[in-house]
Amino acid sequence: MSRSINRKTATISLLAGCGVILFAGCEVSKNDVDSARQKAAEEVRETEEVRRAGEEKVREAQAELEAARHDATRVPFEGGKEDVVKEKEKELAEAKTELTKNVAKEKQEAQAAIDNADKVARQLQATQERDTYVKDAKSKLQQVDRRLQELEVKKSGLAGDLLQDLQAQVELLEGKREIFNDAIDQLNSGDVTQWEVKHALVEQAWEQIEDDNAPNQDP
Repeated sequence: MSRSINRKTATISLLAGCGVILFAGCEVSKNDVDSARQKAAEEVRETEEVRRAGEEKVREAQAELEAARHDATRVPFEGGKEDVVKEKEKELAEAKTELTKNVAKEKQEAQAAIDNADKVARQLQATQERDTYVKDAKSKLQQVDRRLQELEVKKSGLAGDLLQDLQAQVELLEGKREIFNDAIDQLNSGDVTQWEVKHALVEQAWEQIEDDNAPNQDP
């Protein structure tokens, strides 16, 4: 058996099958990632559209204010011109405030969409890497099961101390197998992006099996 579970295959499988969920039990798909990224792109475009519309409104208000000021200067003795200028100044200030407020809101929504797309992408990558790792670990578990079957066959031809010694070896390996299997199961629980935190338990359990060389011992 190899010294440790090969984690490099996770990266290779991810690159080779980046458009496909490799194993069952995946929380997200590539379609989810594409949809999230499309949503983020739409939010960014909408932000720019709101910005352009707001800036155009500000330019129009600015032009109307300048026209009102020019008109007030050109006919200084005509009543009400100052009030028109003040009203246009108010409209310009409101347009600028609205622009700042709307763009800030759109930018916030766009950033939230971008963050979500990044999160979904991380979940997909973590899921694929975890599932590849689990698949490799399950193959190691099958090796242990085959060794246990071999030992059970050998028990039929033994008696006395040899049988007791072999039975103890079987029980020890079965216990280590259970710990190893439980550690693998834990990888599928909780936040998938944190699976690597738990994988150390799998490695430790596998090392316990290999350190004692239990699968390779003969009575």
